[in-house]
Amino acid sequence: MRPKVKRACLTMALGVASLVGGGVTAHLLLPARPPVTRVPLAPEPPGVVADPPAEQPKPKPEPPARVICIDPGHPSENGAGAVAADGLREVAANWQVAQALRTELVRRGTKVVMTKAKEGQKVTNRKRAEIANEAHADLCVRLHCDANSGQGHTVYYPEESGTVDGRTGPDKAVREASGHAAQAMSAALREGLGGELTDNGVKTDRETAIGRKQGALTGSIYSHVPVLTIEMVDLTHAADVRWMRSAENQRKIAAALADGALRFADGAR
Repeated sequence: MRPKVKRACLTMALGVASLVGGGVTAHLLLPARPPVTRVPLAPEPPGVVADPPAEQPKPKPEPPARVICIDPGHPSENGAGAVAADGLREVAANWQVAQALRTELVRRGTKVVMTKAKEGQKVTNRKRAEIANEAHADLCVRLHCDANSGQGHTVYYPEESGTVDGRTGPDKAVREASGHAAQAMSAALREGLGGELTDNGVKTDRETAIGRKQGALTGSIYSHVPVLTIEMVDLTHAADVRWMRSAENQRKIAAALADGALRFADGAR
């Protein structure tokens, strides 16, 4: 290579090296970058606040318990009740069915009021009605056994007012409600007993011995609530007596009586 060309190449090479070296040096000597300060982000605008939960409707109050008054007939001012030829006493049969009826009604969530606390307790028919009135009973069910040379069950209700000891009653509303209750009770006995006893249907207080004299039974005259008298069997009929002596049959008629009482009470509300 010629000397001039050689020097030129060398000079060029040195220049490039100088530039590169200078670049490197310059890069190395640059001051360190200050730390980056991050500006906090502005808080996001609050979202839409949800409406408070709608107020739940208040549950409807439970209706007051149904109240059924059970009146096991006798002893009263009218005597201790009938006695069957085989010795079955009406007062005992009335009491036994009343106990079964109370058990059945309580099992179905019904409040029960009794007109007497034990089988032999004497309570006047006026007092029995007053107990049902004070309890504001939906229905008073008076339990009896007939002794009229007939047979089977009969439902009695006050179709008209009667008078006893200067008292006249019951009023029209009680008479009408008692009529509706009588139909419900008669149907329940017919369905529940399935023909095991003769069904005499519905009759009025006037068709009883005392009702013919007073216009209505004493327990009806003093009643401010719907009232029925149930003659469950006739103690002069041997087959009726045998039927009533069975504890199973007593529970059966009690269940039918409960059906009738509650069918009326629920429908009347």
